[in-house]
Amino acid sequence: MEVWAIDRRSNLLEDLRGMDAADALGDPEVAAGYYYDHSVTVGGASFGGYLSATDPSISYMSEWGLASTVADLRAVVTRVPDSRHHVVLIGHSLGATIVEAYAAWDFDGTPGYRSVAALGVLDGVANGTPSTEAAWHTGFTSAFGPAAGVDDTRRAGPFFTALPILGVQALAISEIVGRRAALHPDAVVADPVRDRVLRLLLGVTAVPPMSNAAAMGFSFDDRSCPLAFARMSLGQPVGPVRMAANAFMAGEQLVVPANGTTTFAWTDAPASTPPEFSTIAGAAGSWSTSPTNFSEWYFPSRITLDAAAVGGLRITSDAWQVREGLRVTHDADVDVPVLAVSAALTGGTSAFDGMRARLAPVGSDLPNAGAARTVEAAFHAVFVPGMSHLDAITGADDGTRNPVPGLVDAFARATTAGVVTVGP
Repeated sequence: MEVWAIDRRSNLLEDLRGMDAADALGDPEVAAGYYYDHSVTVGGASFGGYLSATDPSISYMSEWGLASTVADLRAVVTRVPDSRHHVVLIGHSLGATIVEAYAAWDFDGTPGYRSVAALGVLDGVANGTPSTEAAWHTGFTSAFGPAAGVDDTRRAGPFFTALPILGVQALAISEIVGRRAALHPDAVVADPVRDRVLRLLLGVTAVPPMSNAAAMGFSFDDRSCPLAFARMSLGQPVGPVRMAANAFMAGEQLVVPANGTTTFAWTDAPASTPPEFSTIAGAAGSWSTSPTNFSEWYFPSRITLDAAAVGGLRITSDAWQVREGLRVTHDADVDVPVLAVSAALTGGTSAFDGMRARLAPVGSDLPNAGAARTVEAAFHAVFVPGMSHLDAITGADDGTRNPVPGLVDAFARATTAGVVTVGP
């Protein structure tokens, strides 16, 4: 069995020369010098800065929505001979909505689900009521404030969505934090640029000295990270802590350093009490390893607009979404088995009830043909208590704490058959 990861177009917009040079030399400080103060050049070139979300040179990003994304998926999926019986398409978080959209998509009369053997959705699902045609065109208000509609996006941007308050630079800094944690977890590095971001993240006035592992932990651990979509269960800080209000999410409290002088260390997930899911090394590698990783500097605004437009995917062939190229008209016909794993973001298997209800029985040419969605072989929904959002894909595959790798492996083996050879 092979695992393929399909990269995002926007990753190619990132200037990763500093990261690549740091990896080649085994020295994260090369990246810090490249991105922070231009004290490091790569191949004689200095870092040219981060893209602006309204830069007209990247206006083509206004069309990087669901249609282009599912087309990219199809270009990869259909490289596999007889993909209908050999490909399990899995998506995490918003990726879950994207793989559902792929299965329901009409590709010139052929539904997407006919090219896959099964679907997996990890802590994400297509739910909710589609936005109106007017809102898609002119904009709406999201949890992060006003969002431009497709008309303004096409005309002047924003072509990508930056992290609120933190901006694009925070993502590059996070990759440097990850590299340090992976290579030198116990080292203590003085980094005022990183600390400016940590002050915003944690809502503290001073960031104490801390090991590289602790910097990674405070940035991403589920008790400290203010951004729910970036959380992992990484262990526990070693040092005095207090509770503080989450500046990004009202009504939530975070664990933050209690003072700015104590040097903090970190207890890794396996050694914490109780043991948690994601090791510092594993999380750091997943977040920062080039050429592709979890950190996406330039997330296309259009994807969010299109995902809101199709909502829970109950789109008819005469709907406005189809006229606008969002051809998700086959959702009620999708006949492949589904594995649905719930963690902190979805909060329980009931989050998948809508998906379960709208799908057809298993196809006649697949294992467990005719099985209704009430049967586990047709729709297997699992909730993992205590698992944070990213743990579903960063959790250590140790056969004990994290059930997801085993679930995915067993599901893939049960829903595919035989061996194929993929040509060049």
